[in-house]
Amino acid sequence: MTPAPAELDLLRSMAERAMREDAAPADAAARERLLQMYRDRMVDFGHFDLSGTLKREDACGEEDVGGVEWLARLGAAGHVPARALLERALDDRRLSELTTAAPGRMAALVDIVPPLARREALGALRGTDTDYPRIARLLAAAGGACGQVGNALRTLIGLGVAVREDERELLRVSAKLYTQVPVTDARAARELLTRFATRRIVSADAGERGEGERLLAHAARADPPRAPVLEWLGRLVAKAPQFMREWLGKNPDPLEASKLWRVRAGAAFETGRATGTPDLAEASRWYAFAVDGTPETGGEGGAGNPKLCYSAAKQIELQLLGDQPELKPYVLAWYQRGAALGEERCVAALAGRSRSG
Repeated sequence: MTPAPAELDLLRSMAERAMREDAAPADAAARERLLQMYRDRMVDFGHFDLSGTLKREDACGEEDVGGVEWLARLGAAGHVPARALLERALDDRRLSELTTAAPGRMAALVDIVPPLARREALGALRGTDTDYPRIARLLAAAGGACGQVGNALRTLIGLGVAVREDERELLRVSAKLYTQVPVTDARAARELLTRFATRRIVSADAGERGEGERLLAHAARADPPRAPVLEWLGRLVAKAPQFMREWLGKNPDPLEASKLWRVRAGAAFETGRATGTPDLAEASRWYAFAVDGTPETGGEGGAGNPKLCYSAAKQIELQLLGDQPELKPYVLAWYQRGAALGEERCVAALAGRSRSG
């Protein structure tokens, strides 16, 4: 039911007063009632106009903008339902209609209307706009994981790292993807920063490699639960630079690298190919990384962990022996370490090998 103009004016004035933190209960109730009226109007008629003059088949126009403006200010003040209503209602069609009908008023809302901010940012990245601080601000205004794309861009800007042309596309695709496929904010930031980092770590330019290492450190801070793994990988860049650059060149997001590539890295450290001399502790961390995604850090890596001894042997056996039969002695050595520590599966594996000759 469309309210009378006088009733609507009173409701709006009370709702405006309710924008303050010390709002009276009656004003706060008016604010929530007005929000519900906008929600109902959008559901029933596809419009934010409360005057009752627009029909369902009418295009969104300047009559709607007053409702968009009010909901945007309410959402920007921290009112989650108002922001969510704008997210759900303002699809590309409605945004196009509103922008065509009232370009000036809509342009003034770009920093506080999430769908509009997102569209503006994606448009800028598709074109030739190089005002990256503005693009980062728009992405942040879009909110959620999309906002974390903006934070990753701000990190690049803050470190004085130039944005490459192909990274513009990576930013755009990520912002669009994260809108469609929900991810945690931390994952969004970490994925982008690690990709930016690995692109530079594999560079022949020493300055770019330094930028890559700094970006990898930022990626660790962006995703605290995975920070120890990223910090460990960052240290390995200095320990085994050539090998790690090759490995990272094939794994742009190292946390998403396949089990096969993690086991290959373990074998490279165990045989000495990665550093020039065998490094059992580092190798065992890689095997643990392949098994459960958490590098073993205690003692001699995994050499003192009977379960990991068995897992390391099985991983080399299953993943690598077909192409690298010369690794067979390393499989045997891991079974022997596990058997010495009382791992029954290693004992059984050794017994089976003895029977088969």
